[in-house]
Amino acid sequence: MIMKKMKIVFMFFMLVCYSCTENNYKSREHHFSMTCKVDCINEQFITEEGRQKAMDFFKACKVDKIYLESYRHGVSVDSKILKEVRDAFTMAGIQCAGCITTTQMSKTVVSEWDITTCYTDSTGLGFLKETVQRTAKLFDLIILDDFFFTVCKCPLCQAARGNRTWEEFRKEQMLQVSQEFVLNAAKEVNPACKIIIKYPCWYETLQGSGYDVIKQSELFDYTFAGTETRDSKPQTQACWYQSWLNDIGDGKCEGGWYDPLSSPPDIYVEQARQTILGGAKESLLHCYDYLDSDNKGIAMDKDSQVKYGKVDALALINEIEGLQQMADLISTMKPQGVLLAKKPNESPKHDFELLGKIGMLGIPFIGSANIKQNAACLFTAHASNFNNIEIVINKCINENTPFIVSSGFYNALDERIKKQFNLEKSMPENTYLLRDINGETVFLNDLFTLDETQLDWVRNKLILPFGIQINAPKNVSLHLFTSDQGNAEVIENFNDETVFVKISFNNAQKRVLKLGLPSINEINFQQENEKEYLIQLEPHTLALIGGDIIK
Repeated sequence: MIMKKMKIVFMFFMLVCYSCTENNYKSREHHFSMTCKVDCINEQFITEEGRQKAMDFFKACKVDKIYLESYRHGVSVDSKILKEVRDAFTMAGIQCAGCITTTQMSKTVVSEWDITTCYTDSTGLGFLKETVQRTAKLFDLIILDDFFFTVCKCPLCQAARGNRTWEEFRKEQMLQVSQEFVLNAAKEVNPACKIIIKYPCWYETLQGSGYDVIKQSELFDYTFAGTETRDSKPQTQACWYQSWLNDIGDGKCEGGWYDPLSSPPDIYVEQARQTILGGAKESLLHCYDYLDSDNKGIAMDKDSQVKYGKVDALALINEIEGLQQMADLISTMKPQGVLLAKKPNESPKHDFELLGKIGMLGIPFIGSANIKQNAACLFTAHASNFNNIEIVINKCINENTPFIVSSGFYNALDERIKKQFNLEKSMPENTYLLRDINGETVFLNDLFTLDETQLDWVRNKLILPFGIQINAPKNVSLHLFTSDQGNAEVIENFNDETVFVKISFNNAQKRVLKLGLPSINEINFQQENEKEYLIQLEPHTLALIGGDIIK
């Protein structure tokens, strides 16, 4: 009887702790969370000392929520251990969710990528369901790591595919697996359980490995974006991708996920900034094992690729307060910019990876999964197959909306639609056409080979409707936000050297420097006249300026 009463008291205490944690979590505009892999749970979190060390780190990173991994790469965490760890962190004020990495679940070894899973293999499907249900019994929220795809071409998959293309087969297969073996399986044991699907950063080829971003975004409770640009992709891709997925899910893309792999400190914090600028409500840091623990856990990547883990964490901690301030400010504002659209579930024949690069030219953009009228547009091959593209182009021309079209976009259009441009022939590869607000057209060579003077001229022709003009070198991004209280602008320098940016406004609302990252002391902000400002940005710094009435 005494044990029963103690159990009831403990359960009540846990409920109060969870409620307080949940209320604290919801009270902020933006949150930092972190994944914890199977190894650190099995080897470090089982001791009070290991958990306290992690708690100190979570506090430094402003992390108020963790995702505890129940399975990865053939290794599971025992449910009893997972429950004990969950309860200990919950009592300490940290909200806990589950995480599953769906790798190596099948008996069939996938020859194309042996770390992945064959979802035609009944053994793999059974283990997936078992893992989901075991995790759902302990957590009301679970995230699927971005290995929830298939590239298998084994005899079983060959037979199941039939006459369909691999893309058709894989999308249909993963939709069925999503519904039956993940969502339904979780609900069977925990009707309150919600599932997050995290999409990897391959925005052009997702459908080839079974991701259907339209239908899966409808099925799952939430989606997350893989915003890990690392040192190989343009940093502004993180912002575009986050906003694009959020548009697909009609606001369901709650967060962005990035890691320190191949990311020196400067690039690591740029991923953090761009994820927030893309509209993420949650920054999910992957992972405790990489960022603070000396045990890197089970990873397909060599340890040399996570050599920056601890220094990346220090760089993040150094500007975590500023990141939170920036997130809280822009979360109440609406982004503005040039429409930069991609049709979901399609891979372009040209302009590959171009969408992520546009922001590096200082062109403010809006990531969109729909083609629609906007104050200014930039059309790449990613937008050529929208059903209403002819209507939008016609309206842009008739209303003198400034826009740029790439040769990849123009050459992919139906001949009937091309006639609207009054061009005599196809556009040479890697060229662009600019049509300004006066209806004047200019042919341009590759945007990325323009010198600074040419870039300023092109960029300012395009963004004229936003009442702003900017003079800046390449690898400087501009993000525009608006609200009833006024406007705000974010300028970020990705260069390894100091740059000077001149920015002017049509309205006379005074701008002030609101925030600088990593520190406001590294930004020199001067007002030149009533409408013009000069900003000196040190390497890899960010400045947020806004109307003086914005708090």
